[in-house]
Amino acid sequence: MDEKNIENADFNISVYENKSSGQRPLDIILNVILVILLVFLAFRIIYEPVIVDGHSMDPTLYNGERVALDRTAKTYSVGDIVVVDVEDLVDHESTLIIKRVVAVAGDRIAFKYNSDRKIIEFYRNDMTTPVNEGYILENMTDIGKFGIDKVFSPEEEIEGDGIITIGEDEIFVMGDNRNNSLDSRKRGAVKISSVRGKMAFAISGNALFSIVFGF
Repeated sequence: MDEKNIENADFNISVYENKSSGQRPLDIILNVILVILLVFLAFRIIYEPVIVDGHSMDPTLYNGERVALDRTAKTYSVGDIVVVDVEDLVDHESTLIIKRVVAVAGDRIAFKYNSDRKIIEFYRNDMTTPVNEGYILENMTDIGKFGIDKVFSPEEEIEGDGIITIGEDEIFVMGDNRNNSLDSRKRGAVKISSVRGKMAFAISGNALFSIVFGF
């Protein structure tokens, strides 16, 4: 009697294990699909795809290039690339502009001609040494069209009203193509509340990201 019960129990366990092992691959597949869907949804919630329109960010970002914005970003640092919503942007179908952050709250900035008066250099906080901007397309040569109130001459000390102090909850942005960019030189510092997001990564050239974002 006891031996039969033990044998039946062993048989039942064996059958159960066989059934379980037959279902396991399906469970794994379903779990993988679920993880993929969750990752996909997370990407679409956190990141927003945008297409660069124009040449103001050459040579860093080219016209038609696709990038992903981090919509969860709340703070911004010098060097970040951001998309700003500019409501009163005229002669444009979109109100969005993509630029580089060159100054943040509390920073003091200024513009000054170099010794031969052909190049306008950018200063931030240290008013004795211009900022080394290795990422720009070319040196700034024309400030007149941008509306900056004061450009110091080579002989002047950088001081007084010509220095711009970035206010709280503001950032100062410029395009890497300095001579072909509508940015804070014309519009002034922008409010952080108007920033749509910070560039997280490039989509162009990445097949996986292109599929995820539908490009």
